[in-house]
Amino acid sequence: MEIHYQEFEEEKLLVIKYVGNFSIQKYIDIISNYNYELKFEKILTDLRETNIEDVLSGLKKMKEVNRDIEDKTFFHVYLVDTPKNTAIVDIYINSKTSKNKEYRYCSTLNYALNLLELDMSENEIAYILSNLKNKIS
Repeated sequence: MEIHYQEFEEEKLLVIKYVGNFSIQKYIDIISNYNYELKFEKILTDLRETNIEDVLSGLKKMKEVNRDIEDKTFFHVYLVDTPKNTAIVDIYINSKTSKNKEYRYCSTLNYALNLLELDMSENEIAYILSNLKNKIS
């Protein structure tokens, strides 16, 4: 699994793109070592190029590692493109109980832009997703 990401300070936005087979252990390693001085209020996670089946078996572990960001407030939109990933993200989102975060999912860039209230075109966000500056593999 590769994770591509970039922070956009002006928009207070973090864009993440997962590629390949999702790895619970890699997710935990990355989240556990991430700097949680969050400067963003919006997150767009693109899951269209990954298989996230393993998320279901690792929900408990993922919830435990996410406790580090429980006091942060943000709006998180997941971009999905298959019925299976949609169902898994729905289960994942419904397992969350945070009062200061909002989670949604959608299948189009335009709807993601609308949900996040971002002032950019579909072409701009598509370009950003294809050219994220940071990579963890």
